[in-house]
Amino acid sequence: MKKLKVLIAMMIVSPLYAADNKKGAIETCSIVYEDAHSVMEERQKGTPISEAMKTADIISPNFGDTISSIVISAYSKPHHQRIGSKIQAADDFANEYAVKCFKQYKWLWRGK
Repeated sequence: MKKLKVLIAMMIVSPLYAADNKKGAIETCSIVYEDAHSVMEERQKGTPISEAMKTADIISPNFGDTISSIVISAYSKPHHQRIGSKIQAADDFANEYAVKCFKQYKWLWRGK
């Protein structure tokens, strides 16, 4: 859970600095990927949603809606028993959020 707290804190700070170039977008979306991955790992470990939500609220009461939505989304996905399925679930979930992030910066790749 400590890793989740650190990654959520990073997730809050990073998007505050708007990425105006490809490198910035890649760095920001890479952090989003890692954060979403960590949230899903906690979900797959069996960490209760109440604990994840409390952690999100304590770390960032001002950005609770953003973090809470990621936590709720992760906990809306199935909990798997097999280790391979758990790993795949975390990878898929993280990629889903990274794609959403990159779509926000799609203008960086247009016409170039």
